[in-house]
Amino acid sequence: MVISELRTGIGGVASHFRCLEPHLVQHVDYLATGAPRARRGLVATAVRLGKDWARVCAVVLRAEVRLLHVNPSLNARAVLREAWNVLAARLAGKKVVVFWHGWDWGFAARLDRRLWALLFRVSYGQADAHVVLASRFRDYLLQHGCTGPVYCESTAVPDELFGASRPDAPTSPGPLRLLFLSRIEKDKGIYVAIDTASALQRLGHEVSLVVAGDGGEREAAEEYVRRNGLQGISFVGYVVGQQKVRVLSEADVYLFPSNHGEGMPLSVLEAMAAGLPIVCTRVAGLGDFFEDGRMGYSTRTPSVGDFVERVVRLTGERQQWPAMARYNHEYAKTHFSASVVAARLRAIYGRTIGDASVPEMTVTTGPGRVK
Repeated sequence: MVISELRTGIGGVASHFRCLEPHLVQHVDYLATGAPRARRGLVATAVRLGKDWARVCAVVLRAEVRLLHVNPSLNARAVLREAWNVLAARLAGKKVVVFWHGWDWGFAARLDRRLWALLFRVSYGQADAHVVLASRFRDYLLQHGCTGPVYCESTAVPDELFGASRPDAPTSPGPLRLLFLSRIEKDKGIYVAIDTASALQRLGHEVSLVVAGDGGEREAAEEYVRRNGLQGISFVGYVVGQQKVRVLSEADVYLFPSNHGEGMPLSVLEAMAAGLPIVCTRVAGLGDFFEDGRMGYSTRTPSVGDFVERVVRLTGERQQWPAMARYNHEYAKTHFSASVVAARLRAIYGRTIGDASVPEMTVTTGPGRVK
């Protein structure tokens, strides 16, 4: 597997495969590429990419390597970078699985242009299998000449989180505790979350908001709260391990007002595992399984008005929260736990290389989705 920063990265790809690694240890070797703290500039970047490609070429020439797994997002930089790795593996006669993570629909429109279309067809179009995080992405790839099977998958929640959560815990009758747990960026909806809490307070609701995470917009968001004199909003920084368990266990409702080019948002799955009702935008893979009324409430657009309306609706249904908590917890455990997701990925590997030990049968490729 070609991946950057498996051990220390805070991005979604690194987090996903760190979670899966204990369940893939006998099946996968990892090839670290990229240098996040390397010198920038055209020449330095070209040299680094050349060295990375040479290392990939050396790996795919090894006799024991049967399959190369690459992890691009659908954007210009990642598509160009990983295309050469796909070509190297194909020229070496090795199978290729392409796992698409983030998805930029603006760039997707550019793939209809002649040069981009040619590059995509001769590289990714020849991959043996694709893995995506939403059915919309699968449909796009099939329409753009990808001949291998396209599997809908999900990100994964560490198995330990299910044991640490308390979906049967009684709901608090006190002030409503909202949680925003994500990278702090505009398109992740940080200001929608803040303004939703503020609007609820103006409507007379007792509401607090915890913002967990870090990002380029954190300082500006904190200044926004100070400048507007907003109360009950706290920033706790990037959380992992028991810190993450604590902020999830202390919350009542999880807010996810993202307008980002998401794949399958891990933070939503973690909040479900913790038994929280969800109020979210119906982005990417969430649209394939999210059940309004049973899991929480969703909206197509991340507007403050829509989020306020849905939170108010939830507050009027507190008696239903224990059932909602149990349903979210069990659904996440069944579909998104790391051991389950890793088993599905191993099945994809096996089918791709023609392993006779993998039954020729329908493979469930995500929550409620079969390919």
